[in-house]
Formats: sequence, C-alpha cells, structure tokens
Amino acid sequence: MDFVAIVTPNHVHYEPTILALRAGFDVVLDKPMCLSLQEARELSKIVHETGRIFCLTHTYTGYPMVKQARQMIARNDLGSIRKVYVEYPQGWLSYPDVNSKQAQWRLDPKRSGPAGCLGDIGVHAFNLVEYITGLQVTHVCADLRTVIPGRQLDDDASVLLRFNNGTNGVLMASQICTGEENNLKIRVYGEQGSIQWQHSDCNTLEVRWFDSPTEIYRTGTQYLSQSAMHNTRIPAGHPEGYIEAFANIYRNFARTIRAKMNGEKNPSEQLEDFPGVKEGVRGMAFIETCVANSKNEKEKWTELKE
Repeated sequence: MDFVAIVTPNHVHYEPTILALRAGFDVVLDKPMCLSLQEARELSKIVHETGRIFCLTHTYTGYPMVKQARQMIARNDLGSIRKVYVEYPQGWLSYPDVNSKQAQWRLDPKRSGPAGCLGDIGVHAFNLVEYITGLQVTHVCADLRTVIPGRQLDDDASVLLRFNNGTNGVLMASQICTGEENNLKIRVYGEQGSIQWQHSDCNTLEVRWFDSPTEIYRTGTQYLSQSAMHNTRIPAGHPEGYIEAFANIYRNFARTIRAKMNGEKNPSEQLEDFPGVKEGVRGMAFIETCVANSKNEKEKWTELKE
C-alpha cells in the first residue's frame, strides 16, 4: 500500500492522518483539514517532519477550466485584479427536518467543528478564490447566521474579503437557498478583462474584455493552457465534471509519489498541482477568523493569521 485516503467526517481527520504519516504513509485527506487551526498547525508540522506527501481534496481545483482561469490570471491577461465575487448556494438544508447521516454530522459541532455551512462549503469557495487569483485573503468581515431554529451551527454565511494586493471581494455560502443545487460560481474582474466560471457549466470559461468581444473557452479544445490540457481527460463536447476533477487531484498526487519513488527531485509543475497542507492551514484559519469576527460586534475587520 502506497498511501492512505481518509474520507471521514471532520472529527476523524486529525488523529488518523497523524498515525498514517508517522507510520510512513503519504495521505489524501478530505477538507477541512481538521477541527481547529491548532490541529492544522500541528498536522502541518508533522507533514514537514516526516517528509510525506499530503493532499487535501479541494475538488474544484481539479477542473480544467479552473486551471485555465488560474493560468490566464497568472499570465496577467486580465491585468491587476480589482474585484472578486464567489458564491456557493445550496438548498438541501433549507428545511428543519433533514434526516440524513450527511446532515447529522455536519450540523453537530462535536463532529463538524466551529462552523457549519462555512466549514462545509464556504471553505471551498475561499480555496477557489485563492487558487484562481493567486492572491491571499488578509482580512475578513463575516456575518454567519443560523436561519433554521434549533441548529447549533451556521447554515448561511456572508463574508467581505480583503486581499494582499489591496483589492476586495465578496464570498457568499449558504445551504438554505431553497431550490438551489450546487452551483459554485466565481467572477474575477481585472483592469483589462474578467473571467466567470460556474459549476453548473463546468466545461465553459467565459472571458470578457474591455474593448473586444466576449470569449468562450471550452474543455477539450487545443487552444487551452498546458495545465488545463494536462487535466482534460476526454474529447471536446463530452461532459466532464465532478468525478474527473477528483480523479485529477488523485492522479497528480499519485504521480508525485511515483516521481519521488523513482528519485526524481523536481517533479513537473502539473504533477504537483494539487492542494496540500498549506491550503489546509489557510482553510482552518479562514474558518476560525470568520467565526470570531462574526461574534465580535465591536470589530469590523479581523486579520487572517495562519
């Protein structure tokens, strides 16, 4: 056995991961990394001490059109980033009596951690913003709400963001948006152009320019970036989505392990393109900072510290 995959509820992330790392296994772990920032910091320390390879399954970073958007922004195609909007609406928790195992542990602070909706899907939106833009969130102003009476954790979150380049953004995550399914959507506005990607049409990237017609990029075509093509599996026009995005993350992780086994000191950028321990620590920092800020009526902005 070459690695361990841990796909349990949040409260069963930390200890199994440490045991696997110390036993000499590389690890794939579901997000968020653990129950607290302190646990995340300790886990990060152990990853570095053991030298094992660690992967965190932020699934949406595995989509070809997300890779394309990231590459275009990294090339400065859009110019300096001015504004970012990311939204993640779901409706499956929009009524009180949701009788499923998935809902039960997600709404239990002992098993889910300090946040509900924010820790479940808001952290995905946060990760996607930082991955695509290459920017880092430095401060948050959060409003976490529990809309359905009786719940112990938030089921709706609105967060204002400040970034390390001076720009700002808006993050919305909600699981009480009646009728919504799972349409994670991001818009990034630069001084020369903008991009839009959404999960419900995940094989399309829309690029808009100040003085040129709108461009539509499609998965499987030959004009895409090297990173997007590396993570494309089937010909253009064939649906490619959630399972393939997961597979891309696992594939890149597994090939990085193989490269290490073969003594390759510098694996390609495409192979090492998967979320890791750094993203895990930042995700937990985001969750805890938002929770603290939302409870603090005297402080508008709270600095995000890893």
